[in-house]
Amino acid sequence: MDFRTDAVLVTVPGVRARRVPVLPPAHEALRWLCEEYEGRQLYADITASWTAPSQVSREIEVPPRAPSFDSPRLRTTWLVDMLTTGLSLSEVYLYAGTVSTQSLRDLLPYVPTRDEADIFADIARWSR
Repeated sequence: MDFRTDAVLVTVPGVRARRVPVLPPAHEALRWLCEEYEGRQLYADITASWTAPSQVSREIEVPPRAPSFDSPRLRTTWLVDMLTTGLSLSEVYLYAGTVSTQSLRDLLPYVPTRDEADIFADIARWSR
């Protein structure tokens, strides 16, 4: 975990190792979790079990009607939020660690479209 003044970054190990920016609304909660569970792995990309290295995620109480707490759902929410910020697809997918845009079709209904005047202003700025 890298708490910088301009960003909070999570280091993802493995084949697609990368540093992933954390969205600002989660900064304080993540800082608290890191202090509360110092030295423990917060989340693992596997089904939590008694032998799983993800110690903290097993302790999270999810309300009965809440969506499941799993990697695909977390990634989907993160992708929609990152696409909403105005980053380019290549930037979002770089941090997401994905190379396929197959899932993008399912995300698009949840990414708001900007006002037409803003879109046209951006297009005009690009052509200068």
